[in-house]
Amino acid sequence: MQIFIPRTDLVKSMLFSCVLFVVFFQVPRWTSITPTESFPPSEPEIVFHCTDWVTDTLPSYDLDFALNNPKTIGNPDMLASPQASSQFPQTIPNADWSIKDGAEPCNLEIKNLTTDSIRNLGFLYASVKGGADICQMSLTWRDSVVYSSCQEMQNGEIYARIYRRWSAICQGIKKDTVQVIAFERPHLQNFRFNGDGRDIFDRVATYEACAPDKSLIKKEDVTPFVPSFLYPRNIFIEQIGGKYAVQIKDKEFPICGGKGVKIARELYVLDSCSGVYIDTFQILIQVGAFNGPSIIVSTTIPELNLDSLNCSASFFATVEGLKSTFGVEVTGCHLGNVSLSIKTKKESGDEWPTVNYPVKNKRVTGLPPGLHRVFVNAFDGCFGANQDSFDFVVKDKAGPKPICVNGLPITLQPDGQGWGKYTLQATDLIAAGIYDCYGQGPDTNSNGQQLITHYSINRLGEKVDSSQKSIELNCDQAGKVVLVELHAWDIRGKQDYCITYAEVMNKDPRTCTVITEPLTIGGTISTEGNYNIQGVMVSISGSLSQTFTTNTNGSYSFIIFQSGGEYTITPKLDKNPLNGVSTFDLLLIQKHILGIQALNSPYKMIAADVNNSKSITTLDLIQLRKLILGLDLQFLNNTSWRFVDAAYIFPNPTNPWAGKFPEEVYINKTTSRNGNFVAIKIGDINASAKVNALEYKD
Repeated sequence: MQIFIPRTDLVKSMLFSCVLFVVFFQVPRWTSITPTESFPPSEPEIVFHCTDWVTDTLPSYDLDFALNNPKTIGNPDMLASPQASSQFPQTIPNADWSIKDGAEPCNLEIKNLTTDSIRNLGFLYASVKGGADICQMSLTWRDSVVYSSCQEMQNGEIYARIYRRWSAICQGIKKDTVQVIAFERPHLQNFRFNGDGRDIFDRVATYEACAPDKSLIKKEDVTPFVPSFLYPRNIFIEQIGGKYAVQIKDKEFPICGGKGVKIARELYVLDSCSGVYIDTFQILIQVGAFNGPSIIVSTTIPELNLDSLNCSASFFATVEGLKSTFGVEVTGCHLGNVSLSIKTKKESGDEWPTVNYPVKNKRVTGLPPGLHRVFVNAFDGCFGANQDSFDFVVKDKAGPKPICVNGLPITLQPDGQGWGKYTLQATDLIAAGIYDCYGQGPDTNSNGQQLITHYSINRLGEKVDSSQKSIELNCDQAGKVVLVELHAWDIRGKQDYCITYAEVMNKDPRTCTVITEPLTIGGTISTEGNYNIQGVMVSISGSLSQTFTTNTNGSYSFIIFQSGGEYTITPKLDKNPLNGVSTFDLLLIQKHILGIQALNSPYKMIAADVNNSKSITTLDLIQLRKLILGLDLQFLNNTSWRFVDAAYIFPNPTNPWAGKFPEEVYINKTTSRNGNFVAIKIGDINASAKVNALEYKD
């Protein structure tokens, strides 16, 4: 559609156009127009409430960090900032704030802050008044930096300024302002070291090393620094900016023949504007062995045994000897000689006189029993030295060792009552006299030791009694070998012993009764299912010592030619651990553990206890499976077969370990029974093991 407007009357043409606009675009609204409708509101106006900006002058080394860094916006000195976009100009789309409780002039706070570790430099608070609606305020900002010239700085001007331009925007309305952040050149007197100096040096840094290794030098040890104002970091002097420059000059001095080095460092600070050095730091760096040798003594008092030959103790006065004897370690980069001095505490009082004990081939000798104190002086090849001391005690720990005869045959003598006896004296068993530092004497040897005259005797394994000088032997021991202990004692009650024997003979027919007909001790070894076990080695001990291997009937027997003895029968068979063992046994054990099908006899439970832990657990399954797979070649804590006295009645058949079941049979002159055993093949739950020796041989 084309609309033609006459050009003769401009005012009429404009009026005509307005009418057409209303006709074509605004007609539907006519029905809602009323004489009382208000006119459109005026445009909004942006108002700045507070420019909460930092007023301090910042150091120049923080300039680059602050430039365009969104984490520096927010209330000054706070460690939280609003989120800003990353593009330029950076925008805070949600610039909400609220009035907070606090003192004027800026009792305002930003909403939606994120905590960081950076101090803020200021924030612009703005709002909108007027307009139809209060819009969502946004802030944009961008930084630019202007540096001062050298002439300006020499005239007292600051180093540089950041001009942070802010724009508050709402409904297309914009209002600008500028924040000025000033930076000054740092004061060199504020720089410090992380350690102390000495003499003319501002800093002395020492590194312990066995070689002049300059790679040990750390920058933070030898460089002055100052803390940053904005961020928790240290600024080294060469990083300060502000038209300063730094130069380093080192002079090296080898020490200890090149085993160490000293570096005299001069650190110059140059003013680039004036071209002159304005400050100098003196630094001494030392790399080498400066602390001398290290001496580490034991926290406990070591004990040194007395040498029974010369009644004194000794030790090697060397680095190796101190370590092996007392656990004292002497170390150093260039360890030289070590010297010792010894003080010995008197038995009475608290005096510690120095004693010059004899030294031969670097071995200190002649140390008597008692408490001693050693002073160790260690030196290195670089004029370093160190000293420490430790105590040790010399003790005579061992008693005198007797010398026994190699067996003694004795003959029982009639006691007048149809019985025989013999009183064996301790002195009967002495092969040679012995001497000790604490003997009874009065005889002495060439070393000044005294003869030991105090002896006691007892049967092997019986209680030791220093007053027991003899033991009685009778017909019960006839034809036997009796093992005895001979003990030697010193005057302090310390003792040692040797073992020998007495062979008891009976040559007089009037003493002791001799049996004309031999007796037999025997029995049968069979499984719970009454299968006899062949090839079991059965041992008899006590009054007779023999072994017997069970025959095809699983039986054994021993002939006894003397009455009144005491005997212990012990069977043993530890061959072919896989005999009768299969995965079916694993299944039976697993059912027992899970409570599905309990094993119905104590013998089966013992067979299932593969690891001999007196319980049935998954550990037994694991060990048995490793045996089946060939990972183990034998039971690790068990034998292939176990044997239980057949006469034994389990007090609790559901727990065979409730009491210690006997695996041997004891028989004496008052016992009239044979030694029968129930054989248990470990790991064989279903009793499938072969019982014939030819079938289960290795």
